[in-house]
Amino acid sequence: MAQFSNDAEEDGTAGEDYYAMLNVPRNASTEDINRAFRQRSRVFHPDRHMDEDDKKEAERVFVRLRNAHEALIDPHKRAIYDSVGPKGLNVAGWDLIAKTYNTEDIKREYEFLRRLKDAETMMDRVQPTSTFSIKTNATDLFRSNEYERNWPEIVAMSMSQSVDCAVTTDDRVTLRGHLKTTNGRGGGGMTVGWRRPITERLSAEGELSFEEAPIVALKLSRSFSKYIVAIQPMTILHLDALSLRDAFEPGVGLVFTAQLSQRWRGTLMLRLGHQQSISTTIFYLDLNQPKFIGGLTITPALATSNIRLSYTHRVSENEALYRTTAAFGLFGVMSSVTYERRLTRHSRISCSIRASLPAGSLQTKFRLSRGVNSYEYDVILCDNQLDLPRASLYGVFVPLMAFHVVRLLLRPWADEISAFFEGRVEDRQVDYARKEDAIKETELMRETAERIRDGEEKKQGLIIVDAKYGELISDSGYDGDRTIDVTIALQSLVSDSKLLLYDAAKSRLPGFYDPCPCEEKLLRVMYRFRGDLHKVIVKDDQPLCIPKQSHRLL
Repeated sequence: MAQFSNDAEEDGTAGEDYYAMLNVPRNASTEDINRAFRQRSRVFHPDRHMDEDDKKEAERVFVRLRNAHEALIDPHKRAIYDSVGPKGLNVAGWDLIAKTYNTEDIKREYEFLRRLKDAETMMDRVQPTSTFSIKTNATDLFRSNEYERNWPEIVAMSMSQSVDCAVTTDDRVTLRGHLKTTNGRGGGGMTVGWRRPITERLSAEGELSFEEAPIVALKLSRSFSKYIVAIQPMTILHLDALSLRDAFEPGVGLVFTAQLSQRWRGTLMLRLGHQQSISTTIFYLDLNQPKFIGGLTITPALATSNIRLSYTHRVSENEALYRTTAAFGLFGVMSSVTYERRLTRHSRISCSIRASLPAGSLQTKFRLSRGVNSYEYDVILCDNQLDLPRASLYGVFVPLMAFHVVRLLLRPWADEISAFFEGRVEDRQVDYARKEDAIKETELMRETAERIRDGEEKKQGLIIVDAKYGELISDSGYDGDRTIDVTIALQSLVSDSKLLLYDAAKSRLPGFYDPCPCEEKLLRVMYRFRGDLHKVIVKDDQPLCIPKQSHRLL
């Protein structure tokens, strides 16, 4: 049995990310790792600092960098680190695989550990997602004529589950199944799907569905250029189990996209075949997420043609969003209002109200998502214009006011229940030891950052004006104590007017720490390149590559 050393846990290196410390990708070559280590050593080598306190702090950081470098340039140590992390490098007697320096053995060991890790990752990802929904008809409860009023009744229930997993490096298989009952009639179905990339731009998909009749669908997708993102020739074979007739329904879809400006993007989609249509959509992106969406769809059956508008407002304080949508067709308008927010650490709740005129229908929908499971409750409040005012008053406004009154009265208990489901309080506490280390590391990088900045200014290169990392409080910027300034840390990484951060958690970078544990973090960078001001915001696990023309502020 292998005996593990506690040294990694005692010196705080158990959670180290060696790739992030050196700012290299996980598939970096030995040359890339050596180059990154030399670059970092110019900043943190103890001999480059005269002050005794700075020298001692630089030595601490340099030892961590040296450990990361030694682990990643050794194929055997790197294989162990990729499989089990830094703690695997402190094993006294590695019994899993005997250490060897034979090239073929090292490759074999590495492949074994990589397959082992891939298998564990696959087991984590093969978690079924499920949805359980109930639909209730409450139209009789809000009838204008009191003699026609009746209690609500459940008219439909459904349950669905799906599993999506990788069976090989390139192949993914999806299995979906659902059961439903509507007005006393039951049914269900199952779908098996398969996806595989054939080349870098060509991929294939297939589906086999069983419900009332078996359906086989095949699809090929190919990207032709930067703007023509997908052309999809589809061949669909419908096998009717009752009449045994075959229906061959080919189709083709063409999608054209263009970046209109820094935040505006447009798409044009043409679909020919069984379901012909042409649609155009324009997006306004804010924080890399759609904020305003406008679209137009035209079909041969003009009754289904429509104009769509949607606006989303996000509140980062509780990860809430408000969404308003409207669809205008030839025979009426359908609109909806949705409110969604984070309820606990792993759950979200949403409520939406949908109305259509002149049909006079009114529906509400409640949704609770807990991990990979979702629970939905849909209520039909009205189905005609005559009862619409009464249903709106007693089915929407009165319950909404009652909810806010009860919430105000029971708020202390509600906060305690929410905190219970949030998880351990200590998990959300800032690591103040790591915070102090990051502050000291930033001071060590200041001289290097200023020297790089002076050199970049002379050639009008890349200058980091302002960089903040943490929780976004408002759409206009960062605020409060849950963000940190990382301008110096990023400027010290600039080389030849370029800055590249990979997709690892950025809190592992020198000069960074996690200011808001268990919360989603963003990195906002304001920089100047060739005299123009640029701005970019990326999520914590997204790579950052600057400068880019699309980041330029108009």
